[in-house]
Amino acid sequence: MINNSNKKRIVILLNITNNCNMACSYCYYQHEMDSHPGNMPIDTLEAIIKGLAESPFEEIEFIFHGGEPLIRQETFYEQSISLQETYLHNKTCFNYIQTNGTLLTDELLDMIVKHGFEVGISFDGPEHIHDHYRKFKNGKGSYKCIVENIHKLQQKKVDIGILSVCSDKTLEDIDGYYELFKGLTHIKGIDIIAPELNETSIILQQGNYARLVIALFDKWFYDTLCDFNIRTLDTIIKGFVFSTPFICYFMKNCIVQNPMLSISPKGYASPCDNNTDINLGSIFEHSLEYMLFENPVRKRYGRKESDRVEKCIFCEWYDDCHGGCPTLSNEKKGYLYCEDMKKIFSHISHVLQDMHLYKSKVLVRKNIDLIPNKVLRTSIIKVYENLNLDNVIG
Repeated sequence: MINNSNKKRIVILLNITNNCNMACSYCYYQHEMDSHPGNMPIDTLEAIIKGLAESPFEEIEFIFHGGEPLIRQETFYEQSISLQETYLHNKTCFNYIQTNGTLLTDELLDMIVKHGFEVGISFDGPEHIHDHYRKFKNGKGSYKCIVENIHKLQQKKVDIGILSVCSDKTLEDIDGYYELFKGLTHIKGIDIIAPELNETSIILQQGNYARLVIALFDKWFYDTLCDFNIRTLDTIIKGFVFSTPFICYFMKNCIVQNPMLSISPKGYASPCDNNTDINLGSIFEHSLEYMLFENPVRKRYGRKESDRVEKCIFCEWYDDCHGGCPTLSNEKKGYLYCEDMKKIFSHISHVLQDMHLYKSKVLVRKNIDLIPNKVLRTSIIKVYENLNLDNVIG
């Protein structure tokens, strides 16, 4: 559940490099990498961590991002951990790396295991799908390299998350796609990523996102042997069960409300890596707390976001969607995946209604226990047990 009302938790997305060894056809960050190449200096990282030490935040999630973050060698990450131990010893820190998975060395693997990093890998499914879009700069596909490195991480029992951009090709082989991920171990979860606005007409035809997500839901929800989460579905379902958003792009005015900052190699902050054009200023000039809660630029874009979703207010799904991710919207067409999300919401809500789990005024534990997928069931039970609400009974 997303909640920053107590200002105790923050997500810091560290764009530690704008360099990358790949040339993915749908890359949304290519312009930024071309315009501002280079790495984040260690003094910039130290300034960020010092700022966090002086902040009221008690829990800090560091996401090492890029570009391709594994271009930075293990010494950079060791320095980061050392800085965390020096300045943030009285706070709780979590470390994640979001990588294309191709540059994993034995030294980086040892560092990941030693410091308990979780790893997210961009992986689009079976070889004929993945290699169609995710190529090295020489045009060669990256599938075999990534699978080899996933196996290395699995052998060390590292928790892996998958970011998977969906396409028409994914829908064409949805069975192979699902079975591939089902066959992997230590997969903590999969995010099904909708393509960015400017590439959608190329790789995903209108309406196919709904078909794909619904097909995955029908497989995953009823799969009693599945041992991985699909966060895209998990967040929709939990949003319906508990009547509150569980991910940023379903929040009301995420630009203002989401407790997250994305920081460029030169120390400039933005609300997230999808909105790098919103410059909140430099970490050398402003406190992180100021940029998150008081920055006038952020507030101005927040008002703009409220105007964007004004036409959505009377939609039956407004409380569940809040207009969708602003990155996937424009002034003329609105939210690109609006009609797709309506179909997805309708399909999933009907299933939950039949189980008395859709926005029930009284949520009964025995109904949760009827959910076939054990991973989803456990995820919902965890939230259920952490809530202390008068209308929640066993």
